[in-house]
Amino acid sequence: MIEDFARASEVFPDSEARFRWRVPEGWGQGRGAFGGLVLGAMTRAAQTLETDPARPLRVLTGELFGPVVVGDALIEVAALRRGNGLDTIEARLSQQGEVLARATFLFGKERTKDREWQPPAPARPDWREVPIVPSGPPFPEFAQFLHFRNTGGIPFSSAAGPGVAGFISFKVPLYYRADAPFANQGFVPEVRELWTEAGQLVALNTQTFAIIK
Repeated sequence: MIEDFARASEVFPDSEARFRWRVPEGWGQGRGAFGGLVLGAMTRAAQTLETDPARPLRVLTGELFGPVVVGDALIEVAALRRGNGLDTIEARLSQQGEVLARATFLFGKERTKDREWQPPAPARPDWREVPIVPSGPPFPEFAQFLHFRNTGGIPFSSAAGPGVAGFISFKVPLYYRADAPFANQGFVPEVRELWTEAGQLVALNTQTFAIIK
């Protein structure tokens, strides 16, 4: 499954700053491709400009303002600034001349270790004891590549309420927790977390969704 994502997000250089991406079938979410796949392809293009292995990706900020459909896409990348400890790189994705997504990537060296903290890990059962939820409707098309083991609410369903929880995996299970604190005038902010089995927070993701009817 991890190999599927790697293959689906693979980009091919036309030049140092321009990459071709063939948006694959099977990864749909609504009218376009799964946003995580789109940002994954843009990340792979942006990473080619970061040549210092001591500066891994620290922050990704992205906007997807149009559906990225199956077919050819162009990703253009540019280094906005090279700093002593932080490099800032931008990527833009377009199809047929229209920009549909934009992202900014911060690649930074390790800083001090004497100020590190994280929230307490959520209480959760052994993932092996939680059954896999069938990935048919209301799950979107891309869910076929993932395993969902839900412990609270069903993602993508109206019955989920403002929060869901459970385990998600390609091959290595992670615990996820998501919360939508409010919805107003068709916009819904959501905060998502991914935790390892050992209780390490590995990803914190904030998104804002626009409800399209």
